[in-house]
Amino acid sequence: MKILYKIAFLFILLSVSISSSFAQKEGNIWYFGTGAGIDFNTGAAVALNNGQTATGEGVASVCDAIGNLLFYTDGITVWNNNHLLMTNGNGLGGGFSSTQSALIIPMPGNANLYYVFTVGQDIGDFRYSIVDITLSGGLGSVTVKNSLVTTSVVEKLCAVRHSNGTDYWIVVHNDNNNEFDSYLFNSAGLSTTAVQSFSGTAPTGTGYIGYLKGSPDGTKLATALWNPQNIFELYDFDASTGIVSNGFVLPAHSATSGAYGLEFSPNGNFLYCTLITPAEMRQYNVNAGSPALIAASEILIHTSANNFNGALQRAPDEKIYLAEGAEFVGVINNPDAPGLSCNFVDSAITFNSGISCQLGLPNYPSDYFSNTFSFSNLCFGDTTLFTIPNTTNMIAAMWQIDDPAGINDTLYTFNGSHVFSAPGTFNVQLIKYFFSSSIDTINFTVTIQAIPSVNLGNDTSFCDNLVFNLNAGGNFSSYMWQDGSTDSTFTATIAGTYWVTVTNGNCAATDSIVLSTILCNSPIIAFSSSDTSQCEKTCIDFFDLSTNNPTSWQWFFPGADSLTSTQQNPAGICYNNYGSFDVTLIACNIAGCDTLVIQNFISIFQSPPSPTIIQNLDTLICTTIASGYQWYLNNVAIAGATQSTYVATQQGLYYVIITDSNSCNSASNSITINGIDQSAIGNWQLAIKPNPNDGTFQIEFNSNSQIVNLRFQIINLLGEIVFEKDFENMSGKFAHQINLRQPKGIYFLKVMCDEKIFTQKIILR
Repeated sequence: MKILYKIAFLFILLSVSISSSFAQKEGNIWYFGTGAGIDFNTGAAVALNNGQTATGEGVASVCDAIGNLLFYTDGITVWNNNHLLMTNGNGLGGGFSSTQSALIIPMPGNANLYYVFTVGQDIGDFRYSIVDITLSGGLGSVTVKNSLVTTSVVEKLCAVRHSNGTDYWIVVHNDNNNEFDSYLFNSAGLSTTAVQSFSGTAPTGTGYIGYLKGSPDGTKLATALWNPQNIFELYDFDASTGIVSNGFVLPAHSATSGAYGLEFSPNGNFLYCTLITPAEMRQYNVNAGSPALIAASEILIHTSANNFNGALQRAPDEKIYLAEGAEFVGVINNPDAPGLSCNFVDSAITFNSGISCQLGLPNYPSDYFSNTFSFSNLCFGDTTLFTIPNTTNMIAAMWQIDDPAGINDTLYTFNGSHVFSAPGTFNVQLIKYFFSSSIDTINFTVTIQAIPSVNLGNDTSFCDNLVFNLNAGGNFSSYMWQDGSTDSTFTATIAGTYWVTVTNGNCAATDSIVLSTILCNSPIIAFSSSDTSQCEKTCIDFFDLSTNNPTSWQWFFPGADSLTSTQQNPAGICYNNYGSFDVTLIACNIAGCDTLVIQNFISIFQSPPSPTIIQNLDTLICTTIASGYQWYLNNVAIAGATQSTYVATQQGLYYVIITDSNSCNSASNSITINGIDQSAIGNWQLAIKPNPNDGTFQIEFNSNSQIVNLRFQIINLLGEIVFEKDFENMSGKFAHQINLRQPKGIYFLKVMCDEKIFTQKIILR
């Protein structure tokens, strides 16, 4: 039968006549630059001069399925099909001079919602807004505006069709590094979690300028990096995972003002690149082989002394158009042809006076002007269906499936089916044959998912006075139990049949279990610990006190370093944070299980803050209030030194450890005492007689010169001044009697003589 299909297939190919090829109509009307536009609905590119855009670079446009304009945007303002501001259509997050300011994609599975993705000028935010085209009488309204996805991205924004043929990867490039972020866009909306890849060169300087484009088959990406790099780079792209890899440089050669525009040919064989100054366009054969061979395949297609060479964009007529910066647009008529046979025509489209294309053309997904395909039923054991939704002007198609252990791996039909031999990722090639005698070859991968394996266990019994916990496993994306609950576990309280359906991706599996009840003695749980109140960063031992001989244990310690344990008596459970914490023990034997949760069983106190000590001569003072103090000299506790102050008697390294009301400790910083005597400095001498004393003493001060200003201060251990007196124009020798009425203890005499300060300790007995 396969041979008969092939003969019929070849006969059809030999009997076709030539006609025009089909292009997707959602991109049939473009608006860009300063009022410029192009209409492709007649099959030819017709200049439009009625656009409302007035922007230097990035734009996006979208039509309905039959080519009627819906709306367009410069990434900041959205205009409806009447060329008027759309409801709530101002203030989007793009930029006037952002290379790929905007990108419009209809939401997969919802033809009424359009996502408008934006990136800011230079280095900015990646955001999206949502247009509901059914609102405002069918003119549309922006219902969600500037929802932030991520920050610090450059002016590069492209969409590549997912390998499933339905969803998209939205790809952006981070600033100042070689990171690409791919966001999955599907019927659930835009994923907030990026697939991160690191490849190629980081955009430095103004390297954030320049296009990012994907190939029509989704296997490659290319980017342009303006100054100072002046290079193009080509990468591999995995449309199944969103990963960018194997980047290498295609030099921009004579560029003095930067690499800018990019586009792949419809068949994906050639990459076209533009330079701003000098205005050049080059072609590379991306299938030439090694990176060196691809770089060596470079051919100069066009150079201009008058215009700029800006954006390149594939169009519905399968040609590639070039923004030339002024009132002209050029065209590559045969972009699938090598070298100069691609037939580039300079200034092919001319606009009215005052209308200018500037540097940008509308931004579209990489496969937007290709006949798309889709596949479904991707669980192992299913019949996978391959579909070409639109076969207009196609005469035939051939699917070649790389499934060595399978059967019927070559399909000569528009819509076919295949049963894969095993789970895994398989290469598929689709060859499309058109009445125009052109051939389009698309290579992609299909991932067949394994059916999830769920096992609730054998039918069993449990004690009639207890419950039975069913666990479907924790690695599935969704759960559905017989009562409609959606947790990964279910607690059975009575005998009966229980079932659960688990889902991974698009694949599901169901398992059931029959439970009966018996009379039995399951464990009765009790437990204790080595302590229930501790300071932070300490460890506690736990002890099982359960009766009825449990054989397995499951402990839960929320807030501890070790969150769980299956030991009977777990030791060394450490708590590094303060607070009150629950402890749970589940103990089981052959009869069943019991659970005990003691709330706030463990109290962990916060350690006091590190105390502060100050030095006043040989006296050390701890200024932090605490319940207890212990002074240390050279890391050895000083016997009896348990007050907030300590008078040092020898040189060394001193610190104090304080204790709070919860018996938690904290150590101070260290102070080194070197034994300095300040009673005599140079020709100045200070003496207290007697010392120690009962509060009556004489201060003797001796200097070799006249004293202009002299001040005495006596300070207690709290830093309070308890005595102060000033003198002026004193002779070099001076004595003063003091009667200090203060409690017994240690005080400090501070003498300020002209610009010098002397201190001495006073002891009152």
